[in-house]
Amino acid sequence: VWHIDADGAVQDELKRLKIIFSTDFFEFCKYVNSIKNEFFLAVEANSGYLDSWLNIKRQLKCQIDIFSDLYVSRSLLNALPENTALHLANSNSIRYGQMTSISDGIPVLCNRGTSGIDGCVSTAVGYSSLHDGLTVLLVGDLTFFYDSNGLWNKHLSKNFRVLLNNNSIGELLNSQWKSFRNDSAQSIFGHNNCSAKGIAESMGMEYISATSKDEFDTLLNDFLNLKSEKPILFEVFTSVPENEKALQNYQSSNQSMDRVIYHKLKNISK
Repeated sequence: VWHIDADGAVQDELKRLKIIFSTDFFEFCKYVNSIKNEFFLAVEANSGYLDSWLNIKRQLKCQIDIFSDLYVSRSLLNALPENTALHLANSNSIRYGQMTSISDGIPVLCNRGTSGIDGCVSTAVGYSSLHDGLTVLLVGDLTFFYDSNGLWNKHLSKNFRVLLNNNSIGELLNSQWKSFRNDSAQSIFGHNNCSAKGIAESMGMEYISATSKDEFDTLLNDFLNLKSEKPILFEVFTSVPENEKALQNYQSSNQSMDRVIYHKLKNISK
């Protein structure tokens, strides 16, 4: 973790701080921007090595077969049609977005707001009112319910889509604070038994849901169909244990892939 602040004060509540840059934040960004060209020139000078790395990486795609938030998110992001505007809400949505190679033709937008969850739904709704293609919001249950009033709009675009990963808890908090898992901590993690069905239908949206991989795979094309006359909310119910297992498998597979790539590239560079 880096902290960039002109006063150089130490703020390290989570004990993760590694570097303090005692400088103005915008001056820091200007400096980083000024040296990025040098970095790209260096990459281009070694493009043969980079191309080899990327080629091997593409051949060793990590398969996620467990029905989970990760499976749902990657499947959605890989299926987005051209001219779709993707809005990533917060926490897990952003993390899973970074784990997927999103097409260059898909603009990716985020509004993390205060502490992350303020206004994610509202921002996507506003954007969809002017975008002629699909606007797809990938969002978790806590972030969605927190800003669900953003749907209280009689002019919702028929091209607006919400993919709601509902695991009944703040998954990122739950996974990062395992040592605090007890009855009193459930309120911190946002444990809930809510469904968005009533909200979606009351706002004039078409509501569909899935509780299994087969159901999800079957409904995904309908969700992304541009011919729908209504905005669509697709609620996908997953479980915490399966989400954790899928993420662990992904991380383990990536470590194995990195070792394979390293050895292949050693042979290429000799």
